[in-house]
Amino acid sequence: MNVWVTEAGSSNTFKIEAYNASNELLETSGNITLSSAGFTNAYNNFSYKFANASKTISYIKLTYNKEASGVNMRFGSLTVEEGAPIRPDSIAVTGSTHDIATGATIQLTATASPQGSIGTVTWSSSNASIASVNGSGLVTGNAAGSATIYATSTIDSSLVGSYAVTVQNPFTISVSFDDNGTASASPTAVLSGGSSTITMVPNSGYVTSTITINSGAPINLNGATTYTIDAIAQNTTVYITFVSGIEEVVISQNLLGTVTTPPTGWTYYNITSYADTSLKMDADGDYIITKSFILQTSATFTISVKGWTYSSGSLIFYNQRGEIIATLSAFTNTQASYSFTITDITVTSVKVQFDKTTGNLGIWSINISHIIE
Repeated sequence: MNVWVTEAGSSNTFKIEAYNASNELLETSGNITLSSAGFTNAYNNFSYKFANASKTISYIKLTYNKEASGVNMRFGSLTVEEGAPIRPDSIAVTGSTHDIATGATIQLTATASPQGSIGTVTWSSSNASIASVNGSGLVTGNAAGSATIYATSTIDSSLVGSYAVTVQNPFTISVSFDDNGTASASPTAVLSGGSSTITMVPNSGYVTSTITINSGAPINLNGATTYTIDAIAQNTTVYITFVSGIEEVVISQNLLGTVTTPPTGWTYYNITSYADTSLKMDADGDYIITKSFILQTSATFTISVKGWTYSSGSLIFYNQRGEIIATLSAFTNTQASYSFTITDITVTSVKVQFDKTTGNLGIWSINISHIIE
């Protein structure tokens, strides 16, 4: 570019920035001082090379920062020239996993360095009968075994990136059940060490009773409607039984408007309220304690809560012996319900305490229920 300044040796600065079509800054020269650039009181030619220039540059922005009075800068002309193409010196291949089930696919990505390098890649496999790859880097598992996927630069065939994959035959999860409900697995096929969640839907008037995995001992479900099987290492069979039963509500308490008159048997400590009358916890250690109750089986504890702007901290749930049942720390800015299981049937009350970092919390309701067979 050709520029003119009214005074040599000035401490004033300017900078040159490159932007793409989305107005995102790609690269900047940083502030360049007129005196350090050797400018004189006349027209001066000055050039700047973007180190990582790419063809995504849409426009150049020149900014003059005037600090010393009486010193002006005039742009006479600007020429932008494309430099020599940047040749790649390495190829890196990345993907989400190295393990693939037969019949499944994963997408690989090849990246040339340095940034802005020219050329593309061609994809190939060391053993296409095990794992094949198409021209876009999509790998398909064809048979159990191992293979290496290669990405070769079209500019320099000596530049090759590689990615090792192992193809496995997945283990299947088969679910059956009695006549009093239905159940299903998701996913129905997993790799070694994977997990699958069994979802159960009892018929009206029934609840879940037991789950049997691979002819092992039946596991009591106590009315739970989901069960996750972890670390699967073989084809797995699951059998679900249901029994006649009803859900009994132990506590169903709407807490709106109760800040000055807590429900009978409940305890509030340092609790205020929001405009919508939900209970407000705004200090570390604020808590509420439920009234006493009696459980006959394991129970589900559900709380409706909202974390206000920038809320950070946790709700800690204690039983009557001061033992932590669960901790909730992921709050949302909209009212949401969270559920926990109380497995110890000797629990007779629950303390909900706010462990504050920032922000406040609102609480709408608390419900506790269990299944009576």
